[in-house]
Amino acid sequence: MQILALSDTHTMHHKVDLGDLSKIDCIVHTGDFSNGDELSTDNFLCWFSDLPVKHKILVAGNHDKYVMHYNDKFKIKCAVLGITYLQDSGVEIEGIKFYGTPWVNKFYNWAFMCYEKDLSKIYKLIPKDTQVLLSHGPAQGYLDFVPRIGGGHVGSLALRNKVKKLKQLKYHIFGHIHCGAGTEVVITKAGLYKAINASILNDDYKIANKPIVIEI
Repeated sequence: MQILALSDTHTMHHKVDLGDLSKIDCIVHTGDFSNGDELSTDNFLCWFSDLPVKHKILVAGNHDKYVMHYNDKFKIKCAVLGITYLQDSGVEIEGIKFYGTPWVNKFYNWAFMCYEKDLSKIYKLIPKDTQVLLSHGPAQGYLDFVPRIGGGHVGSLALRNKVKKLKQLKYHIFGHIHCGAGTEVVITKAGLYKAINASILNDDYKIANKPIVIEI
C-alpha cells in the first residue's frame, strides 16, 4: 500500500502539489486544514473527497475548532463524502491497522488540547497492534524542536511514552510543529518505526514542503 501523507495546509490545500496520485492507495491528512469555521472546513472536505484516491483518512488539529464544536455534524459530513475521520478511533484498510487522534498538549486556547496527565489517558486507547499512527502533534523529542525563544522540544511526553510500547508500529505521521517537517527513524525497545512530520506550511504559513509518500 502506498500512502500519501500531508498535514497543516491551513486552507491552502488547493495550492499543494500532490504529485502523481495514480499509484496512491491512501491519502492521510493529520489536521489543521481549516480556519476553524464551517465554510473553510467544508471547502477542504469537498476538495479532499474529490481526490482520485481510493482511501482517504482525516484527523483534526488544534485549528479545526468547527470539528470540536460540531463534532457529530462533521462526522456525518465525512461519512457522506467517503472520508474516514479518526478521532480516538481506528480503521483497518487492506490489512493495515490505522489509528488517529487529534489531541495535543496545552498551548493557549485552541481545539483538542489538554494537559499531559489527560493526554496519557487518551493515548492509552491506542491499540497495541497499531501499524500506522496518525496524530496531529508529535511525540516529544521527534521532529518537534522549536528554535525560537521559549521553544525547545514541544511534543507530548505522554505520546512518546505510548509509541515506544507499540511493537507493530511502522509509521507515526503527524504535523502541528511546522518547523519540524521531515522524517526520522526512531529506535525503541519495542522496535523501529519512522516518524513523519508531514507539515506542508512553514512557520510563516507559506507552502514550503511537499507531501510524503510511504509504502507499507
